[in-house]
Amino acid sequence: MLISRELYKKYCEKEESIPVFSQHWWLDATAGKDNWSVAAVINGSKLEASLPFFIKKEKFMTFICQPLLTQKLGPWFNREFTNNSKDIQRQNYLLEELLNSLPKHDVYNQGWDHLIFNWLPFYWQDFSQTTKYTYRIEDISKIDNIYKNFKRDKKGNLNKSKKLLNIYMNLDKSTFYNNHKRNLKKLKKNINYSRDYFY
Repeated sequence: MLISRELYKKYCEKEESIPVFSQHWWLDATAGKDNWSVAAVINGSKLEASLPFFIKKEKFMTFICQPLLTQKLGPWFNREFTNNSKDIQRQNYLLEELLNSLPKHDVYNQGWDHLIFNWLPFYWQDFSQTTKYTYRIEDISKIDNIYKNFKRDKKGNLNKSKKLLNIYMNLDKSTFYNNHKRNLKKLKKNINYSRDYFY
């Protein structure tokens, strides 16, 4: 079922495990208060699963996706699932419920969390997926150990950049935006969000 943004906000305030990009305040800021919604499975008064999404219309098409500057969105579950058949069956049910709750659309495109491997209900309804890879360093408390595991060429790049770059932690938003835009221009790329959107 689709739930109101107000109800979802209450769940976000109660459920600490809802990721930052799925939080109501993040979606308000990046999508706009009226441009996002949430499919949910509620059991009693407990939120069991949710799928927030951004609705974008272009010409004659409706897209269900994620807003700019949002790394990932996709489904959230109130517990972890194992590989046993009961858990898989329950997760399949929840994914089907979320998928069937989505409004009519032409394109669905979201980046899911790396911990969600099961997308079978989407596959069964002719969706496709692309796997992308990234590196995730869980513990950065011993930075020297992390550095030791880098390849030699990466260590060289880091050492060179220490001589060429300055790191500032207190840039104002205008300086950051201008710098980002200038760096992209050097790569012959355009920034994909406006100054007003970023602010």
